[in-house]
Amino acid sequence: MGPAKSTQTRLCPPRRGALPEFSKRLHPFIFPSAFLALLLTCSDLLAKSQRVNPSETFFRLGKACQAKGDLDCAIEQYTKAIKVRAKFAEAYINRGRAREARGQIDEAMADYTKAISINPSRAEAYNNRAILRFGRKDFSGAAADFDKAIEVNPNLAEAYYNRGRLRYSSGNVAGAIADFDSAIPRFPRTFASEFTLSVRNLNQACALNARGIARRSQGDMDGAIADFTEAIEINPRLAEAYNNKGTILLARNDPDRALADFNTAILINSGNAATYLNRGNARKAKEDFDGALADFTKALEIDPSLAAAYLGRGTIRYCKGEPDQAIADFEEVIRINPRASGAYNNRGLAWEAKGDLDKAIEDFSRAVLISSDFADAYFNRGRVFQRKGDLDASVSDLNRAAEIHPADPLNYLHRGLVRLRQGRDVEAHKDFEKSLSLGRHLKGFLEGCIKAILLQRQALMP
Repeated sequence: MGPAKSTQTRLCPPRRGALPEFSKRLHPFIFPSAFLALLLTCSDLLAKSQRVNPSETFFRLGKACQAKGDLDCAIEQYTKAIKVRAKFAEAYINRGRAREARGQIDEAMADYTKAISINPSRAEAYNNRAILRFGRKDFSGAAADFDKAIEVNPNLAEAYYNRGRLRYSSGNVAGAIADFDSAIPRFPRTFASEFTLSVRNLNQACALNARGIARRSQGDMDGAIADFTEAIEINPRLAEAYNNKGTILLARNDPDRALADFNTAILINSGNAATYLNRGNARKAKEDFDGALADFTKALEIDPSLAAAYLGRGTIRYCKGEPDQAIADFEEVIRINPRASGAYNNRGLAWEAKGDLDKAIEDFSRAVLISSDFADAYFNRGRVFQRKGDLDASVSDLNRAAEIHPADPLNYLHRGLVRLRQGRDVEAHKDFEKSLSLGRHLKGFLEGCIKAILLQRQALMP
C-alpha cells in the first residue's frame, strides 16, 4: 500500500532542574494556603522588620507562590526581592522560570541573561537560556549556552540531557548518545513507587528514553529496547517509553507485545494522538480493521493535522471495500502534505478499485515523480498498464520495481504473466521460477494465473 509513517516517537520536555535555593540554612517547605495568604498580606511589613532579611522574605514568598502555581504572585514577589537586592541572581533565575511558564519568553530571556551577568558561575541560568534559544531555533546560541553550563558545572545532568536533545535534532546522533550517556549517571537513581517518584528520577527516565530513541535511529534496536525498558522500571508512568518500545516491537512483527505497550501508554496518557496512531497500526497488522479504524479516528480527533492517521484510516477503508471514503482520507493527506507519495499510491489503488484506471495511473505516476525509488508505485502502475493492455509499459514498470526491490516475488510473478501474454514463454518461466524461489506460498495463485492466460491464448488462436 506504499510507505506510511507507522511510528511516532516522543521525547520528554527540556529539563531545568530544581529551583535554586537561596540559603542552605533554610529548609524548603510549602506554605499552607491560609498562612501563605497571611504572609503575602504582611510581606511589606515583614520586609521592614529589622529582624528579617527583606530580599530573602520576598524570595521565599515567590518560591511558595511558584510552588502553588500562582505565577503572577511569584513574579511580583521576585520583583520585590530584586528591588531590595539588585544583584540577586537566584531571584532573576526564578523570575525567569515563572515568566517562561507564563509565556513571557523575551522577559525570561532577559532575566537569565541578567543572572549570568551577576554571577557567571550559575550553570542553571545558561541551561535555561539555552532551552529558550533552542525553542527559537537559535541552535548555535543554544549550543554555546549548553557548553558553558557544562563548563561551569560538569555535573549538571540537565545540561547534558538538553544538549543531547539539541544534537539529536540537528542530526548528530553519536554526539547525542554521548550526552545522554553523561546525563544518565548524573541523575541520582532510586527506584520509587509511582506515587513517590522524584523529579530526578523522572529526568533519568527521560534521558534513558531519549537515548533509546537515538539508538533506534542508529539501528541498535536491542540497545533501544533496553533503554526503554529501564526507563519504565524507573518511572512506570512514562507513557513515551511504552510507546517507543512498542514501535520497535511492531517493526519486529510482534504486534501482540506492541499492542500491550500501546495499551499501557494510552492508559497513562489518553491524549496522545501518536499512540493511537501506533496502536492502530498494530491492530491493522493483526487484521483487526474495526479496531484500527477506531484508533485512527481517535488520533484525528486529538490531532486533525496528523497526516499519517488519515493515511492509515484510508488504507483500512480501502481494505474494507470503501474506496470513496478511502479517497477522501488520502486527499486529506495530500492537502496536508502535497508531496506524500504514499497517499498518491494508495489513492491510485482506490481509483483502480472503482474501475477508473486512467486516474489510477495518474496517481501512481505522481507517486514515482515524488519518490523515484518507490517500488510499490511502479509495481501498481505496471499492473494497471497490464489491465489496459499496454504490455510494454507494464514490463518496463515491473522491471523498475524488481530493480528497486529484488526480493519481492510479486515483481517477478506479474512480469512473468505479462511476458506470457506477450508470447515470451522462456523469459516468463524464468520469472516464475524466480518468483517461486522467493515465495513458495504463491504456487497455487501462479498456477491459476498461468492456466487462465493459456486458455485465453488458445481462444485467440485461429
